[in-house]
Amino acid sequence: MLLVRTEKDDQVGKPPESITEQNGNDEGCCQRILATANNLITEPGFDKVTMAEIAKRSEITIEQLEVYYSDKQQILDGLVGYHLGVCEGIRAFIRTDPNLSPLQRYQREWELILMYMSNHQATLQAYMQRQTDVAPWIQERIGQQRNQDIELLEEACDLRELQRVNPISLEAVLYGTLWSLILEYPPNRSSTDFEAIPGMVTARILNPLTSLVR
Repeated sequence: MLLVRTEKDDQVGKPPESITEQNGNDEGCCQRILATANNLITEPGFDKVTMAEIAKRSEITIEQLEVYYSDKQQILDGLVGYHLGVCEGIRAFIRTDPNLSPLQRYQREWELILMYMSNHQATLQAYMQRQTDVAPWIQERIGQQRNQDIELLEEACDLRELQRVNPISLEAVLYGTLWSLILEYPPNRSSTDFEAIPGMVTARILNPLTSLVR
């Protein structure tokens, strides 16, 4: 049986209407805004970026920008939603590989996700510092991904890749350690250091559990 982290709220997990539904077919402008914001966050940081600067760099007026996003938090939500989509694609791709065991899939997913996010560290840092402010639909998507990880860890325990443990508790420890390491180092560290984080989590937590079943 799939272990579910929390009860689902009927109103959670439903993203707002797409930009094309709200504003005709002007999706290209929305994408340009997000790309501009992503680049600006990398330069001075999220706190120092203004709506006016995002509008100017996107070659639109502040009034036009506010048609799409009323404030910076909505822009950050849009960026996080985009990156979540990429991460969901990585997970879907890895889980179709018949040559990987459940534990190997879990490890490979996080290796590829951190490899991708090494190019977007400033956006990731901005999200981590404002987790309580992100939109409910983003929180729900993250919760769904974490439940998928719980399922993989449960399968790994069933196949004796790991010592039998509570997979919900194990995932919580793994997830917390991962993000602690992400926040532990200064922003814009080298991609090599960033991509090494999943291996550090494996060495600290998973390796001792795998050695116990050998």
